[in-house]
Amino acid sequence: MTKHIITITRDEDFLKRLSQYREPDEHDRSNAYTYSVECTVSGGCGGWQECGKPHEVDGVDASDGPWETPCSCAYVEADHHSIPWCGEEEFEFHGVLHEWRWGYGWTVPYTGCIIRDYPPELPDGIDTERDGRWLVDDDWDDTDCYLVLVRELGESDE
Repeated sequence: MTKHIITITRDEDFLKRLSQYREPDEHDRSNAYTYSVECTVSGGCGGWQECGKPHEVDGVDASDGPWETPCSCAYVEADHHSIPWCGEEEFEFHGVLHEWRWGYGWTVPYTGCIIRDYPPELPDGIDTERDGRWLVDDDWDDTDCYLVLVRELGESDE
């Protein structure tokens, strides 16, 4: 897990657009927010992303992954694979090491901070009705990333 900082601010652009139709009330102001994510890892914490390039070896399509592509080893008892990625969760395609993830297919490492660039849902416990800063951890499972609230940051944390 790596630490990230979530900053909540009022969405003044939205409130300005709303004021063209009616005067925003306190309810509008408390619910109109935007947020940004700051990564605490220099250069970004990485992550993974789907690879949109074709995946094949010697003309055989690998897009169905390491277990669904027909392989001769499924029909014989010897450990002879007719396709090189058979049963392998990691395999190198087009010069890049890929990892197979159910629901996503072949994925590649992400450069930068995927949490900042593609933020997941805000974690429970962050008060979006006021401006503030919160420290969160990222928690990855096999297919998704979740943010977990650590604590609210005060002025002494600046």
